[in-house]
Amino acid sequence: RPCEQGLEGFLRLAWRESRPDASGHVALLQLMKAHMVEESKLLKPLLEALVARSHDPASAVRQMAVRGMGNVAIGVPAKVRRNRAAVVEVLLRDLEDVASAEVAAESLLALAKVLGQLKARAMGSAFEEIARSTQAFLGAEEEVLRCSAFALYGALASSASGRRSVFSREVEQAFPSLVLHLRDPTPAVSNVRAPGAPCRAAESPTVPAACRPYPPSVPLWRPGRREGGGGLK
Repeated sequence: RPCEQGLEGFLRLAWRESRPDASGHVALLQLMKAHMVEESKLLKPLLEALVARSHDPASAVRQMAVRGMGNVAIGVPAKVRRNRAAVVEVLLRDLEDVASAEVAAESLLALAKVLGQLKARAMGSAFEEIARSTQAFLGAEEEVLRCSAFALYGALASSASGRRSVFSREVEQAFPSLVLHLRDPTPAVSNVRAPGAPCRAAESPTVPAACRPYPPSVPLWRPGRREGGGGLK
């Protein structure tokens, strides 16, 4: 308990007075994966710190804060479920970070992690908002945004079982971009669609290795087909 109390105090103070350096961010990101963070008393100050630093003037700090939220979603999904509105609000806001494509891309990947844990039903109306926001990045000029957007679209597809009609409408609107994705000039981006094949960051250093493909469970969808007639299963 003394150790946990000390850790709680550290989390509250770590980002209050000044920005930590890169090593400090890495340490906190690793901490998010530790068992002790499952304690609700530790999770609250951690999320508060991440939300606060998502407003930081330094894009690298904002990016690390967003990545931390994604890690929290994976590490303690039950706790994040209670705070999903605040987390999703921050991640959707950071999609509009025009000053840094890396921050927006990190937000797309973090949303994919959140969806992977909470699924469509738990997301409520935010699911539709995420799907609509993702469309704006499917044809982005920056390959890091396209790769991350298609990774998130895969997460949307695999978690859409509770919101089939909603996602079918979104896919119909995004269908031209989905088709063009098959001919993306960057292999690291076009390969996101292939089950089991990660984005090839080595081929393009600007594409994050965290990008992952559509999972094998993603259903085939064709425009103009209704549910129950060969649409989403």
